[in-house]
Amino acid sequence: MTGRYSFQRSVKLKSAKDFEALFQKMPVDNFINRHFLQVRYLLTPHNEYHFKVGFTVSKRLFKRAVHRNFLKRRLREAVRLNQALIPPCTGLHFVVVYRSKKLESFEHINETMKELLVSLSQKLNQNSPQP
Repeated sequence: MTGRYSFQRSVKLKSAKDFEALFQKMPVDNFINRHFLQVRYLLTPHNEYHFKVGFTVSKRLFKRAVHRNFLKRRLREAVRLNQALIPPCTGLHFVVVYRSKKLESFEHINETMKELLVSLSQKLNQNSPQP
């Protein structure tokens, strides 16, 4: 079972250009909200990776970087544990945005992340062309 839940460096969305594409050039209906989390996604052509994911926590909500980094670690872990729920489509880029003013427990974050990833999978399957 080693490596089953690994979260490789290649799936991390890091460049400012990729984040800008998700926040500026994204179609209006390419986001999903659940409780205190939001997922913004974009399908990019010709991407060699299964998916790429990024995490954001607003400086307006949490002034201290310690708290923002703590929440991003929790979000990253929730995605890592539930990555089997991410739909298998090439070129999927998405960002998880934390939108609450309080520090949520990992259990609550994990359950909400499961709901988000299932919703994302359903939405992408609904929009994909049938052969």
